[in-house]
Amino acid sequence: MKLFSSFIFALMVAIPAFAQNCGDVIITEVANAGSKKALYAGGEYIELQVIKDNVSLAGWFICDLPSPNSTTKETQGSIAFTDTVGSVFTHKFAKGTIILVCLGAQNDKYGAHSFTETTKIDEKTKCVVVFPYDGSVSAVPKSGRVVMTAKDNVALVSQWDKKAAIDIVSWGRDISWQGCPVVNIPKENLENGYVIYLKKGTDVAQRTVAENWISTSTTSDATPGSENQ
Repeated sequence: MKLFSSFIFALMVAIPAFAQNCGDVIITEVANAGSKKALYAGGEYIELQVIKDNVSLAGWFICDLPSPNSTTKETQGSIAFTDTVGSVFTHKFAKGTIILVCLGAQNDKYGAHSFTETTKIDEKTKCVVVFPYDGSVSAVPKSGRVVMTAKDNVALVSQWDKKAAIDIVSWGRDISWQGCPVVNIPKENLENGYVIYLKKGTDVAQRTVAENWISTSTTSDATPGSENQ
């Protein structure tokens, strides 16, 4: 009986950890509008893709802080994925689901497209869209404001802990998040006025190779909320 109880306890501990592993959800596209409006002129966004079935993001965060203890600046902040009533993140997402986190208003354009918040989940749902700074109950500001800058990073973390990173993209910044490999993008590839996206068909294990990311300053090349090129 003691052995059986130990087994059940170990199983209970292991189950919640399954959906909080490096690579369960990855960052697939980032738009940095910055101040160079002659280049990419759409709204800033972060695109995520679910890689494994039945992943819950409730209680997770996305931020552009270099560490959990960073002092929030004017262009740095964090966003919490909530488990409150009405939150899309109370659901478990199927493999292949895209989560588009739009960092502006719903009347802005992201890439060359307009979006409204989309939180209905069914068997056909391929993309969920949230607006943390425009009334969303699913994704809400935790601190500061996430604003892309010429030297920055984006971190997806399963809890507010230094070692809880699920995926990280960084360009020109030293960071201290741990828990997964860092995708280091050359600073000039994602400075003000650029978009990066992961090449279609890239193996998850190869996402840390900078050559597997496309950098563009052409608004029409951005693919928020849909499969990358």
